[in-house]
Amino acid sequence: MGQLAAAITPDTALVSLMGANNETGVLWPITDIARLVKAKGVLFHCDAVQLAGKEPFSIKSLPADYLTISGHKFHGPKGAGALYVRRGAPFTPLLFGGMQEFGRRAGTQNVAGIVGFGKAAELARAFLAVGGHERLRELRDHLEGRIVAEIEDVVIHGGQSPRIANTISVGVGGAPQEILLEELNERDFAVSTTSACESTSAAPSHVLAAMGVSDRYLRGTLRLSLSRMNTIEEVEAFMVVFPQAVAAARRLSG
Repeated sequence: MGQLAAAITPDTALVSLMGANNETGVLWPITDIARLVKAKGVLFHCDAVQLAGKEPFSIKSLPADYLTISGHKFHGPKGAGALYVRRGAPFTPLLFGGMQEFGRRAGTQNVAGIVGFGKAAELARAFLAVGGHERLRELRDHLEGRIVAEIEDVVIHGGQSPRIANTISVGVGGAPQEILLEELNERDFAVSTTSACESTSAAPSHVLAAMGVSDRYLRGTLRLSLSRMNTIEEVEAFMVVFPQAVAAARRLSG
């Protein structure tokens, strides 16, 4: 918080931060950050793409000027999202030519995508209302516990910090992530090595590098993502093959 406060100068027009990191799942104290930014007289935008549908939050208690979410992150259709703009906050359209969206964005609306987005949001809200995220967190913690207990030389990135309920970033010593990815893909499990927007890059994660993660784990990290549709049986099935994949990756890497 101190570093952020020091970084805001009289020339700062906007502060934009994600509510939860998309690689480690670590949560920012976003409400406190928003209050700090607003106290400095600066506009604040929250990228809540990773939060929506995974952790309860309300724009009523978050003093943000702008907030964005994306439907595909809570089982909605790809290509449909939402931008919240606080009443009175300045806004300049990116696309001109029509009066759609009350003049905020020209172009024909994706009606099917919008309806699907709305239904997905309704289902996600119902899931959170009954504490579904707590069940998901228990599933994640169970998976983490088994990984740490059954596989030597592993680390959970951000494991001691508050995180969203579904995300695990695990570093496996001596097992290159590209080999792990291939081994698990061959066993019909879909995992990733970094965020989706960086999936074509061969460079190590800039997030983990900034966290000071050693090269041993930096190049052996997988992101495991659960959803409200996953079951304990699927977690157990994964733990049958994950130690095998790790052993194969370590053997192949010498």
